[in-house]
Amino acid sequence: YYAIVFMAIFLIAVWTASKISRSIGISSIVLEITVGLVLSPQLLGFLPSEYAECYHRKVVDCSSFNDKARIADAGTGFCDLHAYLEADAYAHPWTSGFFGDAASVTLNGLTYNLSEQGSTRRLSSSGTAGKTDYDSYEECLVQSCKLDLAM
Repeated sequence: YYAIVFMAIFLIAVWTASKISRSIGISSIVLEITVGLVLSPQLLGFLPSEYAECYHRKVVDCSSFNDKARIADAGTGFCDLHAYLEADAYAHPWTSGFFGDAASVTLNGLTYNLSEQGSTRRLSSSGTAGKTDYDSYEECLVQSCKLDLAM
């Protein structure tokens, strides 16, 4: 209940700042930003901190299996498993890689044979397809998860 009241008061304060700035002839954004900064959790602490932080950043842990699996499920959108297998950069031995001792895995409708690294060739395409920018597939998943959070 209190959070809703605080949010309403915050919005009213920003609206009031906008009206005051128009009456004195300056851009409304100047006072709106000033009110936001003054009432923020970092200065006066009026606005609850849970409303000032990205929820996604609070619940995503790029070192957890589930969040790395979410990136892996995106297929070549982040990390191209086929390219890492081709470059023999998935993991050594392959049973120590991200998918453990699974001999094959299906991502985004494609099945990959993890035990046969470097056995097939493919032309690269746009995006991250065909790229192996990191030392291992798992490192690519972690770094791509961090990039996804930053965006």
